[in-house]
Amino acid sequence: MVNRKRIERFARVGHLLGAAGPAEVRGADPDPGPRTEWSHERRSMDFVRDTLADGRSYRMWVLLDDATREVPLVLVDHSLPPGRVIGALETLVLVCGRPRAIVCETDRSL
Repeated sequence: MVNRKRIERFARVGHLLGAAGPAEVRGADPDPGPRTEWSHERRSMDFVRDTLADGRSYRMWVLLDDATREVPLVLVDHSLPPGRVIGALETLVLVCGRPRAIVCETDRSL
């Protein structure tokens, strides 16, 4: 079932809603820090969990390049153990290089 809250959650994850949008996150830092101008300098990562129509849940791990707003890596599965995420990050470092920083979402209320 698709409802307003689910659409707003996906819009927040995809950074499609501005700070003045109806789904403003309460308690979140309004200034996420300086935006980078160079690709691969800073990346953001987060886990997203949702449920399929048959009731099974799945998780997505998304890595976002803050300068270009590109998503170089997405993992989707019913289970994402830490070893798989670490392996994917190590592979990405070999392909794209090591970023200066990786920012993680700390607000678990989403």
